[in-house]
Amino acid sequence: LASSEAHLAYAIAGDISRYTTVWMQQGTGFDRQMAVAGNYSVLAGDFDNVWGFNLYGGPLNDLVILNQMAKEKDYKTYAGISKILLAYGMGIVTDCWGNVPYSNAFKGADNLKPSFDTQESVYTMLLALCDSAINDLSAADPGPLAPGGDDFIYGGDVVAWTMAANVLKAKLYLHLGLIDNANYGKALTALGVEGTDCFGANSDDCQFNFGGTETSAGPWYQFNSQRGDIDFTGNLLDQMIATGDPRLDSYIDTTGGDAYMAGFYGDLTSPFIFMSFAEQKFIESEAAFKSNNPGRAATAFNEGVRASLAKHGASDAAWEGTYANEDGISITLEKIIGQKYVALFTHPEVWTDWRRTGFPTLSPTPGNVTGGIIPTRFPYPLGEQKFNSGNCPIGVPVTAKVWWDAN
Repeated sequence: LASSEAHLAYAIAGDISRYTTVWMQQGTGFDRQMAVAGNYSVLAGDFDNVWGFNLYGGPLNDLVILNQMAKEKDYKTYAGISKILLAYGMGIVTDCWGNVPYSNAFKGADNLKPSFDTQESVYTMLLALCDSAINDLSAADPGPLAPGGDDFIYGGDVVAWTMAANVLKAKLYLHLGLIDNANYGKALTALGVEGTDCFGANSDDCQFNFGGTETSAGPWYQFNSQRGDIDFTGNLLDQMIATGDPRLDSYIDTTGGDAYMAGFYGDLTSPFIFMSFAEQKFIESEAAFKSNNPGRAATAFNEGVRASLAKHGASDAAWEGTYANEDGISITLEKIIGQKYVALFTHPEVWTDWRRTGFPTLSPTPGNVTGGIIPTRFPYPLGEQKFNSGNCPIGVPVTAKVWWDAN
């Protein structure tokens, strides 16, 4: 469990986050590989490592094994946690690539060439996985062994993990809003009662804290100190400066005219936040807005902005009076996603939100190689195309939309 949590956090906050951060203009690739990525010129081989070692061959496979062992031994809490993390990780995979192996994957030498499931079927399985996890966590008897210190996220707290499962369900339903508007209502239902069924404060955030040594540090710290070919200029910095956002010093260090990643995100021990109370409030806000309840949308939006500021120790009543003071008349989808874009700095969910909603409004990088289209998916890895060519989609451009975005 411990290694799965660490590896999954590292994979998402590492390779995946770097590409989406640059494409969403929360940072700018200015040298070597990331300069090329910023021009939308990415190669299939660029994604072999994250697919083969940091996702499928790493934490996702470990979580499948953990769940199998937990089932055999009737360790209910381990089973529930492994399912939540697997659903989260596979959600990231399908959101990045679309159709992906799942139902026939993780079988080792018994199936070296797994078939690709449609994204629609993957989502159905992920939602079922969340429900199964919640059922496991609700067991009166967790079994003969339950997690504690080996759970680096919640220390084996079944209430906290159940909240996280419900927030993940809401997130997944939100992604499907373009497929069926009823999914917005399902997202609100999944959240249930705040503080009981879902997060009630920043202290409930589902996050992994990296270690305080060079070898256990977070991926952004390692990348910035060892390579550093991304600076943090771009749309996000411009927006934060223009609004006088009090979170800026926690995000980006602009002293001396440069733009470096600042302490909250760039230190050795900086966390990867799987899901936060602030994100939950923005999920609620969008789902309510799309369900024709602008009053609830506005209230949730205001609470989401305030939660994000508080997370960074940047609460500011005057600023919040301007930027977290919406009502049922003034609230818009652009405002909801615009503030979520700031709150979820470097998180791949920003890319998913942009693909779903078109917000924030971004201009493609000049001189790009995609005809002025910001990428909407990752290319399938070269190794998968070469060694599983009978199943892996071939010739899918990075500008092709994934299923939940194609309507």
